[in-house]
Amino acid sequence: MKKVKQNETQFSPNPNMLKLLEAAINPEVEANISSWCEAAGVSRVQWYRWKEIRGFLDWFNSEYKKALDGIKVSLVKVGLQKALSGDFQFWKVMMEKIGEYTHEMSHQIKTDPPVVINITQEHAKKIMEAGRLTKEWYKNG
Repeated sequence: MKKVKQNETQFSPNPNMLKLLEAAINPEVEANISSWCEAAGVSRVQWYRWKEIRGFLDWFNSEYKKALDGIKVSLVKVGLQKALSGDFQFWKVMMEKIGEYTHEMSHQIKTDPPVVINITQEHAKKIMEAGRLTKEWYKNG
């Protein structure tokens, strides 16, 4: 991890901060502070203390975004495979993890290289009801 420069102050994360970041980007850990802290063995109180340290949030947000950008294409592919097999819940959790989930269930994901995937509420209902996408929907979808 690199040091973050903020207002002439350098920030360097400690080992527990690195553990928290690893938990946050782990797709098996729910996308919330409590789950991240539990997985990293850090108290929530400590998270809030770290937020007060100059440079921590800039570092954390920057590293979190870089990590997710690096795995977004793979996560989307796995999510689509799971959705096609009828596991829409996995899709929802994965979309929450990468910050693309909305309650309307309409998503457009742009990655590098460019990949755009849309799923509307109508399509989400079909996935949930049928347990999988039909070939007809996939061709027309």
